[in-house]
Amino acid sequence: MLERGLGGDIEPLRRHAHECHERGPARAAAEAWYVLGCALLDLQRPEEATRAFQLSCHAHPGLGAAVLLAFTCLKTRSSDMPGFVRILLDTYRETGSHPIPAGAWERQVHRVLHTPDLSLAGLSPLARSLMRLPVRCIRAQVRAAVESAADWAGPLREAPGGKRGTTAPPARADARAPLSP
Repeated sequence: MLERGLGGDIEPLRRHAHECHERGPARAAAEAWYVLGCALLDLQRPEEATRAFQLSCHAHPGLGAAVLLAFTCLKTRSSDMPGFVRILLDTYRETGSHPIPAGAWERQVHRVLHTPDLSLAGLSPLARSLMRLPVRCIRAQVRAAVESAADWAGPLREAPGGKRGTTAPPARADARAPLSP
């Protein structure tokens, strides 16, 4: 079904997401909305993908990538898609997002949807995480960015000397202590 969606036939994915939302367990609905969002992103339709990722988050909070992708899609128009990964990196820094994938269930969902090609040398932990997402346009942009010398792509490249950092974003200067314990 995902392949049909990636080929442009999005309606079966949309129907499946609605059915899971109405009848299925929360995790099944979250997965279905997430898959729909990924397919819509690959079809260069971030405006529609936003809603799918938001519904995935509401169905079950276990897909951290859906949160990051929803916020990124909110800031993206179809005409911006060639620079989606750059917008995603800005959003990642702004939101203080968690590592992708965040937990065992999310890793399992990504394994089922896509087998990543991590053979490209010099990937940072963040880039390796993005390469695991089942969104072809993101993987292609990450690959191109890592191979380029663009300054903005620095967080996607491994640090000199082969040191690997974490996928955690840098601390924000405006970060405040939580209001509740």
